[in-house]
Amino acid sequence: MKKENFYEVLGDVDENAVKEAEQQPPKIKRHWGGIALATAACLCTVLAAGIMMNLKDSDIDSSSGNSSSAYDSSNCSDADNRRKPSFADVDIYAYQNGEIIKQTQNVEYSDAGVFSAWLKLNGLAEGEKADELAKMMHYNGDELIPAEEPKPRLISDSDGSLIIDESFAAPTNNSNGDRCIADVTVPEEFKEFYNKIPKEQLDKSLMLTLQSYAQLDWSIDEIEYTFTSKAERESMQASAVIYSYKDGGIKEEKAKAADLTAEQIFDAWKKCNGIGDEVKLTECDDETIEDDCSCVSYKLRLTISAELENYYDRIPKEKLLETLEKTLRYNKPALDDYKVSIAEK
Repeated sequence: MKKENFYEVLGDVDENAVKEAEQQPPKIKRHWGGIALATAACLCTVLAAGIMMNLKDSDIDSSSGNSSSAYDSSNCSDADNRRKPSFADVDIYAYQNGEIIKQTQNVEYSDAGVFSAWLKLNGLAEGEKADELAKMMHYNGDELIPAEEPKPRLISDSDGSLIIDESFAAPTNNSNGDRCIADVTVPEEFKEFYNKIPKEQLDKSLMLTLQSYAQLDWSIDEIEYTFTSKAERESMQASAVIYSYKDGGIKEEKAKAADLTAEQIFDAWKKCNGIGDEVKLTECDDETIEDDCSCVSYKLRLTISAELENYYDRIPKEKLLETLEKTLRYNKPALDDYKVSIAEK
């Protein structure tokens, strides 16, 4: 085909088709920080509305000395106790004996659950230490970067004329030379792990684990780490208002929490009231309810381990549980359905 004829044919190509073929594949990126900011904004809005609400009276039973009150777990229906942390099978990878091995584990399907399992399988931390480190680690998302900008492809039709190849599709996985970069926030202590496992192998085991966790259609090729110090993490913590029983009365004080989840608020409440770590929040059933008018409310069901009863001699049961309810209602102002149970010994 002569050059002049080529340009004549090319000039007849539908411009919209060319533009459509020129479109780049979207970059897939999930921003943990953006989600956190959006969540904080929503919390501020809810808090502003909640300040106008009066704290509801407690459902605390006036009986003392045992857990056969409104706080007895036997009074909670199966529906009340239906929610436990969501678990799922995740392929956890570890560097052992000079090679990367895979072990499928049923873990809590969260950043903390997956990172904790990964730390333990790699022998980097054990037990509660692994759980604490995992809480400081966050998978912020990933970004798929195309190998090159897709361009429209012209092919010859059976009669020799030029047409745009309609079967052309932008690359969607690494087989086309794309690269996927994962963004992970870790504590500074993470650097010490490279003394135990070579960096290349440690990163590879983590990339494969994250790929399974995020259920990606492509492989992760690289990790970008954001290292945080203890001071930086504390500065990013949320301010919570905690009620405690001191000097014969209920006092209000400020405390820091990693976020304003019921679990984190509960931990801050324990510290302010001098309650030890043996007391656990064994179940936490929370539900966000949005009606047709887009009004949001929260349902919360808690079950606390029986060790809490050991503190009734120092703090009256009714007062202790009242401080917990006041704390939760203040920090979750849209909370309108609340119940707490004490597990039986």
